[in-house]
Amino acid sequence: MSKVIVIPCLNEHDTLHEVLPLLKQHFPSWQILLVDDSSNFETKEFENNNIHVLPKMDKKRLGYARSLKIGLLTACHVLHADLIIQMDAEHDIESLNKLITYLQSSNEKFDLLVGREQMDKKHRRFKSEFASFLARKLLGFNIHQPTCGLRLWTRNAILKVQWNKLKAKAFEIQVEIVYNAGMNGLIVAETMINFHKRTKDKSKMKVRYIVYYLNNLARLTAKHLYHKLHYFILRS
Repeated sequence: MSKVIVIPCLNEHDTLHEVLPLLKQHFPSWQILLVDDSSNFETKEFENNNIHVLPKMDKKRLGYARSLKIGLLTACHVLHADLIIQMDAEHDIESLNKLITYLQSSNEKFDLLVGREQMDKKHRRFKSEFASFLARKLLGFNIHQPTCGLRLWTRNAILKVQWNKLKAKAFEIQVEIVYNAGMNGLIVAETMINFHKRTKDKSKMKVRYIVYYLNNLARLTAKHLYHKLHYFILRS
């Protein structure tokens, strides 16, 4: 069975330098695929037998959404992965293990497994929590944190998501993927992971990403309401 860890990255040299040896140590049977979104250093320095690098294609950024799509599709169709972990460079090893433990021990079948961060009053992301709340209420999701970027994919899920229909530009793609997966009959599950915060590299969250998220959520909500109305009319 082929297994691949996909990491979209942008200017995270110190974090990658720390996490890649840990990934190789704890997941020796997994290949690692770095997708470079025009970082300010040469990601090729990390490439070896078990680590593949999709280098920056030109000076213009791909954006997180395109980087993620390219990474997941490359893992599936080029590296022929049966299981894929999607992560950010700052996610911790224990959280990855929690995904794999859920895969091995749960009786629940799923196509896509999404992480849910354990938050308390000390560690909270109010913007992320509010974004997840809106997605749950407007799109009817049954998972708590559809914005989480740590996920375990089956090959079936990669093949069934309609990638050409995804319109997201940045981090809002996490919610759009969950929506598209549900519309295509895929089972999306959720399991608890550790709360993580950035220590090596500053957050990439900017105002324009909030605007992207709200615009994309409005578009998905309109589509969701249309499908509900169409179903109601057909049953009447």
